[in-house]
Amino acid sequence: MLGEILGSLITLIIQSLSADSQDQQTVASRCLGECVRKMPDRVLPDLVPRFMEDLEDEDDTVRQGVCMGLGQVIEHAGRGYIDLYLESFIPAVQMALCDSSTEVRASAAKAFGTLHRSAGPTVIETIIPSMLESLEGDEEAESSLAGLREILSQRGGAVLNFVVPYLIESPIEPSRARALASLCEVAGAALHHHLDEIVPSLIEEIFDEDGEIEQHIADAGKAVMVAVQADGLEDLLPMLLQGIQGNGDDRRAYATLLGYCCANNTADLEDHETALIQHLMPLLAEEDADLMKAGWTALMATTKRVPKERMAPHIPVLRMELKALIAARRYCEDRLVPGFCQPKGIDVIYPLLQEGLLTGSPDTVREQAALGIGELIETTSPAHLKPFVPKITGPLIRIIGDRFPWQVKAAILSTLTLLIYKSGIVMKPFMPQLQTTFVKNLSDPTPTVRGRAIAALEALMTLDIKRMEPLVTELHNGVRANEGGIRDTMLQALCSVLAKGGDTLKPELIMALGSTMVELFDDRGAGVRLSACKVFGVYSRFATEEDLWNVLDMAILQPGPSEEARQGQMAALKGIAENSNGRPAVDDKREEIIEHISSYMQSTEKLDVQSMAISAAASFVMMGDEEDVTVRRLLQLLVDVMQSGPNESRTAAAEQLKRCCRTSRVHIDKNLDLLLPVMLKVVESKTYAIKHASQRALVHILAVHTNPQVVQNYTGPEAAAVKDQAATLVKLGADSEAED
Repeated sequence: MLGEILGSLITLIIQSLSADSQDQQTVASRCLGECVRKMPDRVLPDLVPRFMEDLEDEDDTVRQGVCMGLGQVIEHAGRGYIDLYLESFIPAVQMALCDSSTEVRASAAKAFGTLHRSAGPTVIETIIPSMLESLEGDEEAESSLAGLREILSQRGGAVLNFVVPYLIESPIEPSRARALASLCEVAGAALHHHLDEIVPSLIEEIFDEDGEIEQHIADAGKAVMVAVQADGLEDLLPMLLQGIQGNGDDRRAYATLLGYCCANNTADLEDHETALIQHLMPLLAEEDADLMKAGWTALMATTKRVPKERMAPHIPVLRMELKALIAARRYCEDRLVPGFCQPKGIDVIYPLLQEGLLTGSPDTVREQAALGIGELIETTSPAHLKPFVPKITGPLIRIIGDRFPWQVKAAILSTLTLLIYKSGIVMKPFMPQLQTTFVKNLSDPTPTVRGRAIAALEALMTLDIKRMEPLVTELHNGVRANEGGIRDTMLQALCSVLAKGGDTLKPELIMALGSTMVELFDDRGAGVRLSACKVFGVYSRFATEEDLWNVLDMAILQPGPSEEARQGQMAALKGIAENSNGRPAVDDKREEIIEHISSYMQSTEKLDVQSMAISAAASFVMMGDEEDVTVRRLLQLLVDVMQSGPNESRTAAAEQLKRCCRTSRVHIDKNLDLLLPVMLKVVESKTYAIKHASQRALVHILAVHTNPQVVQNYTGPEAAAVKDQAATLVKLGADSEAED
């Protein structure tokens, strides 16, 4: 009876297995399983051929039902029956795995998994190689690949052991590269166990002999990088980071894959961000443009993924790496970092630095961010910095205007100074804001901030400022309204501004400035006093002849009532020599000037006054033209001090003579007969400071390192002694500018 209805029952079961109703499928599966389990000898001989026949049915639903039934048969048949029918099961499963229908392939993959569990490795060893070979064909490639994807989703680990070696065998053909890319998508965590095989193979072939990218390998590399899950990154990223270190030819390939990973993998990179920044930033300094760009791309992909709340904590490592970049480029002519000198170059790290500046906590993070922005500016070319100038300037002005510690303000002022010098006229739209900011910080209680504000204002003066009067007036008022260190700062800033644009000021304002400076000649603070004299020196450039003559006559060439006033008078004369020597008013008073300087160089004066008088005398020597007959009298004053002055004054005179040699060689050569007899005696002094200063002065007077003819041509009575002394001095070596 059962035999009569068995055929109809199997047909009904197959139809029910492919029905839309899950209840029907469940009942049909149980029914078929029971039939196979209880009557394998009666069912299997008829069922297996029927399955093979129905797998070629045109109806997708029928083929899907066959695959579901095949899985039930394999699951409920005993091991002996599986071995008996294995040669039929394997072709059936393989055929179904390559079916054109997605639903059929999915059911076939389940049957494959069941068969593998029951029959063991033989299933994989038989089916997989055949499917891999089909990948090379045109007709079956797509269906075979689709079948392999289904298998991997079921039995990834075991299947990959066969698939990976085949797909990565060198050379990797485009068809196999596409298969690798496709299969990685469904491999899951099983892929992680094969990264140490896959990655080196991709690295070896991703670029051709000419350095051009092999696109099919690149596509496969992207797919692999995307497919790696979060726990797999623990192995993948160290492998890639290690690869970009050293001097290997494959560093670019490793950086390229790393860029694919950071740009496309969706796993959270929080635990790896620091290591990525530390390893990728050095590549920005590479001379190899391809390697540098690969590193920049990978770093850009990394930093773009850092959320705002995680940006500021990276500031310390960014500063460390920026310093390393600067050190790496210190011997290069322009000291620029190639990675920053390309379109959008600094965008690779600037957003992190900006966020650190705006939101960093504690405030030391803001300071470090501001300094880091300065280092970024320093190592970027003006052309590639230009598009970012508004984006950089705005936040800096905003933060310095808030109540942050002086360290933050000082760092921002330094960075703004660098930005002005590097960007030039591009900064002009920000001049009103910058000027207000810098002048405000001249009154800061911290000397460091005030000093940086002066430097920033000096940088701002390099731009084209047409309306100087409001700024000079503001600084002048600041000088009169403040005292001590802030007044000194205002004076230093005023000196810089006046030197830049004094010729545009009204005579009334120039006269007012001169009057204020004269009042400060005897200020009790040495810093204020000397700064006021420097401003006065610049003032003398722009004052009218009448005003300058009157100030000389009534304020400077009169006996000073105090030590401070006398030092101030000499400092003012030094400023006049450096700024206005040769003006009619100065020439008219030259004799009185020399007498006044001479009177203050006497040993009865305080050392501060003497030293400043010596410096003033030297300045008039240096600024005198070749026909200036007063130069010899001034040199005589210096020589007299060298002979009989206090030790400190003798040392100061020797240092000023050296200074004269560097800028007024013609006067020195004309007066060797005056200088050498005294210098040869003083150089034998037992006092170290005098002896050392005299030796350094003689090195320059005799030009022993630059012009041996000076010694050879000297014919005075001391000629022999001069030659002996020169032979000794030449061993000392030439001094540096640092000695000044």
